[in-house]
Amino acid sequence: MTTSIAILGGLIGAVLGWIASAASALLLSGYYGISDFEGARAMGSIFFFGPMGGLVGLVTGVWLALRLRTGQAVGGKALALRVPVVLAALCGLAAAVIGVLYWYSPILNPNGASPRLAFEIRLPSGVTPSATGLDVSLFTERNTMPATLAATQLRDGDRIVLSGDVELAYRSSWRILELKIPGTPEHIFVLRLSARPGHDRAFRDWEPVSNVGNGTDHPRLATDADAYEIRYRVIWLGEDE
Repeated sequence: MTTSIAILGGLIGAVLGWIASAASALLLSGYYGISDFEGARAMGSIFFFGPMGGLVGLVTGVWLALRLRTGQAVGGKALALRVPVVLAALCGLAAAVIGVLYWYSPILNPNGASPRLAFEIRLPSGVTPSATGLDVSLFTERNTMPATLAATQLRDGDRIVLSGDVELAYRSSWRILELKIPGTPEHIFVLRLSARPGHDRAFRDWEPVSNVGNGTDHPRLATDADAYEIRYRVIWLGEDE
């Protein structure tokens, strides 16, 4: 219990010390005319003087928490035993917060290349689109991303297969891929992907088209007669392909 109170006191003291030190440094540097070119004054106050004040505040917070907890004078030995524990706990807390923020970041890969969705769309027998006018786009609640189609159309028996890929930039609760072929209604594929999909070593199974445009804001549900199908895989750069 005493250690928990010391950690809480250290956390509050560190935050207050950081804020007070950074604010004081910012005011004094402005008073003495220190340049603020490209935010140098604010950066120095927050990231140089702030940590020093935070450390002083942490030690003071631990001392005050122990003093209030025990009701007795707190010596240097007690502080020497508690401060490293509090520092380790706060570092662990900071690491956990950073990890959670990274995992739940709206950007799928904040520190590297975005994963890509490779796809193949199998058209019904007899549908032969021209090489121009084709459009495939990814839609999410966060963005719209045009896909890149391969220049060469594949064949599966008497059926043409369009292939391409598109960037998956954001976490998303839903993703749809829309195919537009001149002279035909748009075909909409609801992708069965998690918000943060992992790497796929191979294409998933073929899935039927979900909806077909009908000239309104509410595309109709697809039927077996529509016969458009899609399969796809998520590719993370650097993973085994």
